Amino acid sequence: MGNCCTSKDKTEGGYASNPPVMNRRSQVKKIVTTTQDTSDSQSGSSSDFSPDKPVDKRSSTYKAASLESFNTLKVIGRGSYGKVFMVEEKSTGKIYAMKVLKKGAITDERGKERVLTERDIIMQIRHPYIVTLHYSFQTKTKLFFILDFLNGGDLYTHIMSYGKFKENRAKFYTAELVLAINHLHKKGIVYRDLKPQNIMLDNEGHIKLTDFGLSKADFDQDQSHTICGTIKYIAPETISGMSYNHTVDWWSLGIILYRMLTGKLPYPTNKNSEVRVFIVHNKIQVSKKRIPDEVTRSFILGLLEKDPSERLGSCGVEDIKNHEYFGDIDWDALERREVKPPYNPRLKSDKDVKHIDQKYLDQNVVSCTMDDTDLKNGNMNNQVFEDFTYTKEDPMNQPGRQTEY
Repeated sequence: MGNCCTSKDKTEGGYASNPPVMNRRSQVKKIVTTTQDTSDSQSGSSSDFSPDKPVDKRSSTYKAASLESFNTLKVIGRGSYGKVFMVEEKSTGKIYAMKVLKKGAITDERGKERVLTERDIIMQIRHPYIVTLHYSFQTKTKLFFILDFLNGGDLYTHIMSYGKFKENRAKFYTAELVLAINHLHKKGIVYRDLKPQNIMLDNEGHIKLTDFGLSKADFDQDQSHTICGTIKYIAPETISGMSYNHTVDWWSLGIILYRMLTGKLPYPTNKNSEVRVFIVHNKIQVSKKRIPDEVTRSFILGLLEKDPSERLGSCGVEDIKNHEYFGDIDWDALERREVKPPYNPRLKSDKDVKHIDQKYLDQNVVSCTMDDTDLKNGNMNNQVFEDFTYTKEDPMNQPGRQTEY
């Protein structure tokens, strides 16, 4: 059945700090044209985002950030291998999320390659609905990712708070996710862990897809048999260990939409072992009682088609965008972030943390370069991750510059 790399349904969402898995860096060199990008990730201006801007991954020396570049303010997340902090850049006053991985948890070359693959994926992406990597750097014992600080809360927490969403809110998030997922697919990336915990809201109420730990790059000419993802959102062909393609992400989107509209998952049980069997051997039903609108039911059932070749989106994203369910969506305006979100997080400032779980905020902020756990467990892994340092505003990202990717 392949190697299992499933993640828990209730894992810390959004900025999960577990090391990435099941990715492989490309052995093929591609030539891309880099363009200048000096955008502010939190701005709502459409000029801030150009989804197809490539990034010069070899340019890593300009304004190289370090731990001393930031003031650590609060703990905002925690995973098995590290923490996520809210930090302030000293030179600009900008607020970011700092995701920290312990080198001591990365025990072999395969794990090291997975970390670099996740870094490579988020480094090349520029899209309004996908988290942006601003810096990456390392110390002797840790790796650091400086990412957008998204303080609107994760989708899972909002679903738990509201029970279920109104139709227009669920449709809005789904449409933005369609654009984000399609952008990844166009770049040969399959996300493979789409779930509410990995979907954050920014300060305006737009979604941002985060955490690429289970993503697979260079998928355009490849398929996979790896059982990978979170059980309640995994497509049947993945669970069965069959060869699968990009349509596994569209299945997960269907489960998420169902959950947003009903507050529940479409299974008769909540036990992962039983859910696994149900997904493989049963066709998911969408009742009129749960979802009265016929068009909405049709759309969800299209995404939850068990046969990947018949699944909505198998012939391209236009099948999804042209579905009657999205009849009132202006896709061009949505791509430019010109559509007002139906929900506003009502944040008082960039530092407002009211949507972040209090259990993290209550933790003491300790040294990020060394903590008691490192000392106790002897996790003094001093390996050097070559080409890991990165800064988004490197001036080598100039129009017309060609670089190997």
